Amino acid sequence: MKKGTIGILLPAILALILLPLVASDTTTTTITFKIPVTVSHSIAYTAPCSSLNFAFIETGTIDGTQNQINVTGSDGSACQTQANYIMRVTNGGNVVIGGLAVNFSAISSGVTVKVSKGTNGWESTCTLVTGAGNYTGAPQTTFCRSWNTTYATTLANVSVSLAVSGTADFWLWSDFNNFNSGLATETNATLTTEAKQ
Repeated sequence: MKKGTIGILLPAILALILLPLVASDTTTTTITFKIPVTVSHSIAYTAPCSSLNFAFIETGTIDGTQNQINVTGSDGSACQTQANYIMRVTNGGNVVIGGLAVNFSAISSGVTVKVSKGTNGWESTCTLVTGAGNYTGAPQTTFCRSWNTTYATTLANVSVSLAVSGTADFWLWSDFNNFNSGLATETNATLTTEAKQ
């Protein structure tokens, strides 16, 4: 065999001899492809009401006692009727809202605020349940829940299973029962809504 041929074959032969001596190792990496959960909701109000123009104003005989006081603007302008909701909640997230809950920062003594989903609950007396039981269970279309000074801060579902981009309409009204003994007054409260997955 010629010297040049040996020079060419030698590296190949050495590679074949050493091949079994080369070790290998593998590792794996778990990869996740994810769209994060976004829970979000927005509220649209029937004009002229808004988050800053929303009131229950006694009319007729001014004595601090009146049932089924409708939501109006601060100047008494009509916002809501049986056919027209006061608030429309829209699911702006990317998951179904499992529950939409409501509570208040405070409610003055002698005032009851009522919330209903659907026109059938409009100006209902909310006597289906009373006391703490008012805040449990899944609300139905014809159901209304009520809050007073004792339960103002109790968070309770007013809607369940709101689909992505879905909407739910709500009606609100109030009863006055010797509110401030019928003397002129104006108090404020904050209504909070919480969307839960």
